[in-house]
Amino acid sequence: MEVGLNSYLFQGKLMHSRRAEVNHHFVYSVFMVLLDLDDLPFMDTQIPGFGYNRRALTAICDQDHLPDPEGKRVPLKQMVIAHYAQAGIDLGENPKIYMLTNPRMFGYVFNPITVYYAYRVSGEFVGILAEVNNTHGEQHPYVMHSGTEIPLKRAEESQLNMRRYFAPKVFYVSPFIPQNATYEMSITPVGEKMIVHLDEYWDDKRQFQARLWGTIRPLTKDTLRGAILRYPLMTLKVIGAIHWEGLKLLRKKVPYRPWRGWRERKDEAHIQP
Repeated sequence: MEVGLNSYLFQGKLMHSRRAEVNHHFVYSVFMVLLDLDDLPFMDTQIPGFGYNRRALTAICDQDHLPDPEGKRVPLKQMVIAHYAQAGIDLGENPKIYMLTNPRMFGYVFNPITVYYAYRVSGEFVGILAEVNNTHGEQHPYVMHSGTEIPLKRAEESQLNMRRYFAPKVFYVSPFIPQNATYEMSITPVGEKMIVHLDEYWDDKRQFQARLWGTIRPLTKDTLRGAILRYPLMTLKVIGAIHWEGLKLLRKKVPYRPWRGWRERKDEAHIQP
C-alpha cells in the first residue's frame, strides 16, 4: 500500500428486494471506495489515476457531496463533523472519518447513498452519516448515533458486531415508495468484511430491503487500475440500473408517486402560518 494511506477498494454485491404490491428483486456486482478522509490530499499525488477536487480517471470532489449545515462547501471531513455537531454529537479532536462511496469515473458519478463512518481518536465508533441522493439533484443527511440506535433484529447482526439505527423518512428518493415510511439501517463497522443493510417499512410492515455487502483490500495504483478495467462504466451502470429497474416496476403497475407533487406539498408545508 502507498506509504501513509489507510484507504481501501470495496468489491461486492448490491441487492434490492421489494414485497409491496409486487415482488421485485435484483442483484448487481459493484465496486466502490472506502476512504480515510485524511488520505484524500495524499492520494491526489500518490495514486496515478486518482484525483481530489480535480479531473482524473477516478476522483472525489467535495462539490458532489453535502455542504455543511450552513450550506457552505467545506472539505468532506469538516462537513461530517459539522453535521454531527448539529445533531448534538461532539466527535472530539481529530476524529477518524471513513467514506464508502462511488467515485467519479471519467467525470461522472451518481451516488444513491454515501456512508460516512465516524470514530473518535480513541477508536470508539460513534455512528454513521448516511448521505442520500435522489435523481433530481437533491441530497439529505441522516445522522445516526447512539441516540437513534435500536436493538438488533437478526442473528447476523449480533455475530458481526453490527449496529442498527432508526430514522423516519423525510426525503423523496423513489417514485415507487411512499413518503410515510421509516428506515432501519444495520451496518458493520469498518473491517475486512462490510455490510450495509436497509429495511424500509410502511403500512406497518417491512416492504423493501436493500443490501450492500463485500470485502475490502488496500487501495493502490494496481488495485485501482484493476477495478477501472473490470468496471469501466460503474457510475453509468448505477444510474442506468435505477431507470431500468424503474421501468420494470412501471410495467408491473406499481403506483407511481411523482417528485413534483411531493415537492409542491413540501413547499406548501414550509409556508404554512
